[in-house]
Amino acid sequence: MNEGTSQLRNVSADRKKLVENALNQYHKELVLKLLNTTAKGEVKTLTNLHFMLGFSECQISQVLENVASIFTLSDIYKSVEVWDEHHT
Repeated sequence: MNEGTSQLRNVSADRKKLVENALNQYHKELVLKLLNTTAKGEVKTLTNLHFMLGFSECQISQVLENVASIFTLSDIYKSVEVWDEHHT
């Protein structure tokens, strides 16, 4: 539980898996959107793709670790490394 969070909910393994699947789908959509911005679907960069997206397995793991205490946007900002507010 995060500091300052007083609420907790019980999240079943099935519900947690649904959240994980939705976040993974969102990540795939971000990657496809980025790839579609180039003519050949190739991103030539020296920067890691995860840094360009601002959303990766790291954020997915953080959400899953804290899902029981996430109720508001403020909770997300306290629990997850948010690099782009559109991802919240």
